[in-house]
Amino acid sequence: MDAPVIVIRNEGGLYVVTVEPEHPSYPPQSFGSHKVAYGTAGGMRLVTGWKRIDLTEQAVTQSQQAAHRLGAEDG
Repeated sequence: MDAPVIVIRNEGGLYVVTVEPEHPSYPPQSFGSHKVAYGTAGGMRLVTGWKRIDLTEQAVTQSQQAAHRLGAEDG
């Protein structure tokens, strides 16, 4: 059986942290900011060792910015 994963999603203006598949020790949690949700998921990752997956727009934007910075350094 695969280990659970910690997932961050943007749902209706809130950032929701869930464990998939569901785990009784870690119910879904909602936050008003990406920073707090990401930090909470990071703490869960440190405690459990489970992978953290960020499916929010912020994650995509941060990845694009990092790729742009790397591309600028190569040129």
